[in-house]
Amino acid sequence: MYLLQISISLLLLISTAATALPLSTPLIPLLDTLINITITASTLNSAPPTALTTTTHSLECADVNQGALVCCPSIVDGDQPVVVMAAKMFGFVLNGNSVNGVGCRTIYNGAYCPVLEHRLCCQVTDLMVLPLVSLAMWCHRAEEL
Repeated sequence: MYLLQISISLLLLISTAATALPLSTPLIPLLDTLINITITASTLNSAPPTALTTTTHSLECADVNQGALVCCPSIVDGDQPVVVMAAKMFGFVLNGNSVNGVGCRTIYNGAYCPVLEHRLCCQVTDLMVLPLVSLAMWCHRAEEL
């Protein structure tokens, strides 16, 4: 009986010691994730280069990003090769999560945009004149108005 009490006491002592480890180990990945989310959120909202920012502001985009209203048949993320190349040509880095339009054309307030195309408010539209690309950058969906 005495041996059983010692075994139970020893088991309780070991089991409480095993669960009493500091919680700092799982806390480190959580803090790392929170820091990365904060950094990502801050870069998503960074402004485009002043030299390339559109001067043609649309009333429909005034509350979104002060951009121009465009209609684009395709959209691509900022990490796609065509977008990365265009950004590098003009000496800036674009966030990989940004929305960018390809094959875009300017539309004016209340103008029609075909159902299968994307209505975007874009802050950089100077690259829309490029012959093969017609790229609009730093965009937000106009539906978010």
